[in-house]
Amino acid sequence: QRRMTFNSHYDELSAPPYELRCMYINRYFAFLFLSLLLGALNACSGGDGTPPDDTTPNAGWITIDSVSAYPDEAYLSGEAFISPTWFRCCTGSAEDTGVTVTWTNLTTNVSGAANQSVRYRCTILIGCYISDHYWSANIPIVAGNNRLQVTASDPSGNIGTDETTVAPGPPPPDTIPPTVTLTSPEDNETDVGVNRVVTASFSEPIDPATITTASFILSDSGGTPVPGSLSYADTTATYTPNADLDFASTYTVRITQAIQDLAGNPLVSEYNWSFTTGIAPDTTPPSVTSVNPQDNELCADPNVLISASFNEPIDAATATTSSFIVNNAMGDPIPGTVWASGSAIYFDALLGLAYNTAYTATVTTDVRDLAGNAMSSNESWSFTTQPTVSGSWQPVSEVAAPLSRSNHTAVWTGSKMIIWGGNSINGKLNTGGRYDPTTDTWQSTTTTSAPIARTDHSAVWTGSEMIVWGGLDANLNYLNTGARYNPVTDRWQAISTTGAPDARRWHIAVWTGSEMIVWGGQGDNGSLNTGGRYDPVLNTWQSLSTTNAPDARYLHTAVWTGTEMIIWGGSGISSNIGGRYNPTNNTWQTMTDVAAPSARLNHTAIWTGSEMIVWGGYDGAYLASGGIYDPQSNSWRSTTQLCAPTGRIDHTSVWSGTQMIIWGGKIFSSNLNSGATYDLASDTWHTTEFLAAPPAMSSHTAIWTGNQMIIWGTNTLSADPGVGDLFIP
Repeated sequence: QRRMTFNSHYDELSAPPYELRCMYINRYFAFLFLSLLLGALNACSGGDGTPPDDTTPNAGWITIDSVSAYPDEAYLSGEAFISPTWFRCCTGSAEDTGVTVTWTNLTTNVSGAANQSVRYRCTILIGCYISDHYWSANIPIVAGNNRLQVTASDPSGNIGTDETTVAPGPPPPDTIPPTVTLTSPEDNETDVGVNRVVTASFSEPIDPATITTASFILSDSGGTPVPGSLSYADTTATYTPNADLDFASTYTVRITQAIQDLAGNPLVSEYNWSFTTGIAPDTTPPSVTSVNPQDNELCADPNVLISASFNEPIDAATATTSSFIVNNAMGDPIPGTVWASGSAIYFDALLGLAYNTAYTATVTTDVRDLAGNAMSSNESWSFTTQPTVSGSWQPVSEVAAPLSRSNHTAVWTGSKMIIWGGNSINGKLNTGGRYDPTTDTWQSTTTTSAPIARTDHSAVWTGSEMIVWGGLDANLNYLNTGARYNPVTDRWQAISTTGAPDARRWHIAVWTGSEMIVWGGQGDNGSLNTGGRYDPVLNTWQSLSTTNAPDARYLHTAVWTGTEMIIWGGSGISSNIGGRYNPTNNTWQTMTDVAAPSARLNHTAIWTGSEMIVWGGYDGAYLASGGIYDPQSNSWRSTTQLCAPTGRIDHTSVWSGTQMIIWGGKIFSSNLNSGATYDLASDTWHTTEFLAAPPAMSSHTAIWTGNQMIIWGTNTLSADPGVGDLFIP
């Protein structure tokens, strides 16, 4: 509700796919001729059903019609003028107005782009036209009064502004009901121990007063409640029967809507599940089946999450710093946090582990299974962290840096890095910046004639311009639009959509030296195996052949060899089978999968000048493996996993001329600030220096300047500038 859009203002003519044509009037003529005739007589005054008369000088105006304030942001909305000289009709995009709406918090000097939408009308005498122009914005605010200004402008110099002052208001009420997210035993589980406790975990903290034996009921097969005690901690309710359950019996657990969260929201509906006990009590002690790092491992990542997996679920209450201990080489325990999840127990070192240091981990007999059985003996194992680090870090200035963001793009011009687009705390962006590492300074990219805000798009550098294309807009529509940006003149120029590929995101793009090639991605109908070639000199598109093309996929990678584009990995069923595209004859050639890395997505790939190296990604697990592909011999060989960095996704990789540099990314929801360099000649890994490294981040960007790597992005979306560092190997 806080981030509403104006889709409700669209009438039937503006519904996707936004292909308005005046011939649609026939539908309305057949439907209600008299109403259309009356609409024609009401021409031409904008929102009242007639075209706007914005033909006078200084025709710009904007109004703030609605204001809502919350603890950290204000929501504003209103209407704005339609450019008398730059308007068009009718694509369904707010670009039809020819007007850009921006906002500025004059108190904090933070600015951004507003969301815009339009409404169209059609009459018999006039045809179709833009009748209304709406805008909305979520603006970060601080304590005290915030002076907020909105501006509407067009390229002809028409401009309008409006202001309001707001102070932080109360947070919106919590109206989201809690849900049951996990139960133990699971629904329909069999062979459950008769001495087992029953638990239910919730999606949020619950009012303890509502968790009672009247709202959490364990019943036998005859419907009789089983006597027991009930406790609640850490969003989990635990029911402990007073005596062992009966063997080979079915029990039902009923959780009623009397259970409420701290805001008083009850469960959406009553929750029930059943389980069946086994024929004998569980008296088998739990045992360790695997550990991480492995016993006697010599290259453990200092940021590793130390863990032990068991042959059965573990009682989370027994996972403590007394039951899971990690000692350094001197025998001293190191500080950390311990927890259990399912059948695994984890130790996270608070200060990280030291490099080139031996450690011993011990899980003690204090660890018990859900039936209360303790381990029969302590389990200990030893490992040594990685022996070396390489390179040094130097911070990038944040002065005048663009707003923090993720899933943006970056290119290197030969002297500057250009970043553009992406996700921010304010939504999708069409802003960017130019960074000069020689002077450590930033300049913004103009938003005049810039493409609409987007994320998950692509960008290439032609030698004189950056071309951005595709992606996902603020309304979650797939895009097949783009533009060319000249950093010397700080100007944007739209590129043709005639013959362009279908709208998409998560595709790839490469620059051949004369054309941009895009391929694959996700569109309205799912995964794609189509693409296109864009010639910026002619401003024209050509389609790519689909004969012998790889399977449809997204989150894949591509490199340009100088003569071919090599596609590999991604979401496809056979995503360890790639393809080589030759634009000279518009043909595809299948790559061998013999000795290829396992199928994966969200990995990285670089071109060394003669070979492609792929690394990392996800195939149900976070992968620390990779492979090297030689197109001359159409053959694969593996990258060593000895001392390789922790497996990850959403990381970056660059080629320095002798090394592949991996950095950042994430495992589960945890961002990483670790990395490594891979030496192709010696097939060895070296950890990157951790002192002065950037904060942990994922979905960031990295470029190679010729002598250093520039990392830029954010670890937390906020109203602050993005952060970055220079890495010198």
